[in-house]
Amino acid sequence: MVAATAVGLAGVCGLVAGPTEPIVHPVVRVAALDADSSNASQSLVGQMRTSLSAWLYMRADLYLHNGVELRTLSQQEIQDGRVAVGSSDHLEASDASSVTVIPSAENDYRGVFGDIERACSTYKPMEGHGHQRPTQALPLFRLMTMADPQFIAGWTMGSSILAGDHAKSSTAKALAYLKDGLRQNLRCIELWSAIGILYAANEKDYIAARDYLNIARGLGQRTSHLSQPESDALRETYRWLALIANEIDTPFDRIRIAREGLEIFPDDPLLSRLG
Repeated sequence: MVAATAVGLAGVCGLVAGPTEPIVHPVVRVAALDADSSNASQSLVGQMRTSLSAWLYMRADLYLHNGVELRTLSQQEIQDGRVAVGSSDHLEASDASSVTVIPSAENDYRGVFGDIERACSTYKPMEGHGHQRPTQALPLFRLMTMADPQFIAGWTMGSSILAGDHAKSSTAKALAYLKDGLRQNLRCIELWSAIGILYAANEKDYIAARDYLNIARGLGQRTSHLSQPESDALRETYRWLALIANEIDTPFDRIRIAREGLEIFPDDPLLSRLG
């Protein structure tokens, strides 16, 4: 069964009839200042909006982690076998590849100076940690998406908080939130995928889920260079499409979609099992 097989895979990462403006003039994520002086004002405003959203996201992250700052493991640390802190409630998928900015005693070469920093700063061991009540941080996520509607993490993380208790009313709020983001980011793989996953995991509406996931799949196939969040969302898209095919379609459909996904993600264990 999809619900049973996919426990733990529903990382919330969407087809809505909306205005045509985002299609005719699609938005893009602001990455750097435009060197064209005629666009200087617009670029500076865009950078300010993105910076504000990023700052709000960091504040929300600090709140959820009780003020303890985390960072992503480096490739060298991963190769050396260092273990991430993880979390007990799986609210933030990034926790599976994060460690505290202030190192733990066993990973700190500074000796007594490290002990002093841990004693004087906001620090505690975070292995298998839980999070503060995430709903209290929802206003921050709404603010960051208002400041910059193309700040995708604000939409995906905010929706995961809204859908946290899996109640039908909570899922409806999360879907509405994601669809609001989708109207302003119609080419965003993460949002199409996130809505499809919510329909499948929480609503058990596999037909609607497949429609959204297939759009995410198509966007992924047409994107030559995927960012890491886009790649992660596309992987989840193929997993859920294969699981849905296993539930409501034929074995041939399941194998076909799983093998298509394996062409992009050849090391994926779930797709290997389903293909």
